Amino acid sequence: MSNLLSNSSMTAEDCLKQSIQDLYVKLFDHSISEITCWSMTEGVVTVVLEDVTTLPERLLIEGGYQQTATLFRRELMQIFKKRLKSVF
Repeated sequence: MSNLLSNSSMTAEDCLKQSIQDLYVKLFDHSISEITCWSMTEGVVTVVLEDVTTLPERLLIEGGYQQTATLFRRELMQIFKKRLKSVF
């Protein structure tokens, strides 16, 4: 992340958003439409991802497998959180 900041005029928030977007695309081949970051307290940042439904999830939902799609989403987010923590 520091390389992104030193090589451009990106703010720390922009850099964080771009890093999150890059990781999500790398893992799931899907982009996030909106990423919002809030600094709640020193050292803690809350991140909200919008429109993160992947194609497999959408197909499960359209096929009537909402519960399976929910479980799939939960597992994807666990994977993403672990990878995100390892990056930051």
